[in-house]
Amino acid sequence: MLDPEFAPLLERFDLHRLDEQDATIYGIDRALTIRYVNAGWFRFAAENDAPAQLLEEHLILGVSILDFLAGPLREYYKSLFCHLFSLGAPRILEYECSSPWELRYYHMDILPLSVDSQTPQGLLLINSISRPAEPKESNNSPLTPKIDDYLTDGGFLISCSNCRRFRRRDQMDAWDWVPTFLKNPPAQVSHSLCSICIDYYYPAPRLGSPPYGEEENQE
Repeated sequence: MLDPEFAPLLERFDLHRLDEQDATIYGIDRALTIRYVNAGWFRFAAENDAPAQLLEEHLILGVSILDFLAGPLREYYKSLFCHLFSLGAPRILEYECSSPWELRYYHMDILPLSVDSQTPQGLLLINSISRPAEPKESNNSPLTPKIDDYLTDGGFLISCSNCRRFRRRDQMDAWDWVPTFLKNPPAQVSHSLCSICIDYYYPAPRLGSPPYGEEENQE
């Protein structure tokens, strides 16, 4: 779901592939207003018994992301997002978002968005769960992910060389944040780029646009 006025900031991305991601992805403008949400937003909301507003497409766009936060978290994210708009650089954030039944830890990639400008006009936020979740009744000791869920037929793990998420074996465009693999890397790890990093860092040039780096030299 995309606000047409926000669409130019997402031209480098394949929106269909963003919708296919398990990650919850959304975009906000400089007023911290929600201007884009992917299908993962609605899946997450439905699976977690979210308020009706989060499940209704026509009730989400145009609403401040701060309306879904409270207390210290509201002030923290307000300060963080405003800082990133002024900084204009990507940021990674680790956080907990547990359900009543599971301890869940998430990895957030925050990407500044702009069109022919050094000043970001938006932020894209990609929230990937750190797998696997831990049952709350456990002793909270880390569980070992099933390596077979990620191994290729050739016996390799495929890691995005930029965001360092790992590609799932059975879903070629599904990438997970797996801290266990990063802390103790298996022997055979190959590298590629996930679709989000390709679209963000290596976008196809727009027809008629000057080569990268020459914009500021034009008079």
